[in-house]
Amino acid sequence: MGIPLGFWVGIKEFWGREMVVTLLHTLMGLPTVAVGLLVYSFLSHRGPLGVLELLYTPWAMVIGQFILAFPIVAALSLSATQSVDKRVEKPPSPWEQLHFRPLPLSFWREDLPSSPP
Repeated sequence: MGIPLGFWVGIKEFWGREMVVTLLHTLMGLPTVAVGLLVYSFLSHRGPLGVLELLYTPWAMVIGQFILAFPIVAALSLSATQSVDKRVEKPPSPWEQLHFRPLPLSFWREDLPSSPP
């Protein structure tokens, strides 16, 4: 989930983008003890998710690790996306060069090209 978010934030220009980037960079320094306390308070029997009885289970560890790893993965993919030279683009396919969209595969015949782009 972090890779698509980082890629999307890296290629799109939208209102609040700088705030999202700042938030991702800030969450990278989230202390593990704080995440553990947060997960514990949510999953304890008196917490909002206590009815799920996930406290002291492997799923609770997965939730904590996800909270820790998500901003790191998203920020790294954002950084990688931003480091690509803006002049580098995907070259157009032969179909795009012809300004032609191929027919769906069910309509292909022998005299048409054998594979779509």
